[in-house]
Amino acid sequence: MSPSLSGRNVLIVEDEYLLASALKEAVELLGGRVVGPFARVQQAMQSIQSGDMPDVGLLDVNLGSEYSYPLADALAERGIPTVLITGYDPDALPEAYRSLSYLRKPFDLASVSSALEGLTFDAHGQGNDRRS
Repeated sequence: MSPSLSGRNVLIVEDEYLLASALKEAVELLGGRVVGPFARVQQAMQSIQSGDMPDVGLLDVNLGSEYSYPLADALAERGIPTVLITGYDPDALPEAYRSLSYLRKPFDLASVSSALEGLTFDAHGQGNDRRS
């Protein structure tokens, strides 16, 4: 069963337009509200700093010329769960990020939903991910 994203803000950071569009559609079908999508870490950070706070982040690891790890760290500091998106084996991720939920490319609605199933939210909407 898919998690309830109803009323939850989902930050999407993906530099490939078609994949960003597919993620946006999946989040909306699951009842979430999309923040973004953004193609760069700085764009997403500016959105967060301006008060557009997500409840969960869907972050492509490799954004071409940069990695999304600093953004994953910023979300973790705020207690916001993150799903990393990668076409690589999760063992290729740096050790500090291997405990996060991940979504493997290519993906479909079922795999997006499945990746989000590992996330839990407390009564105040704060999220928890699988970090040890």
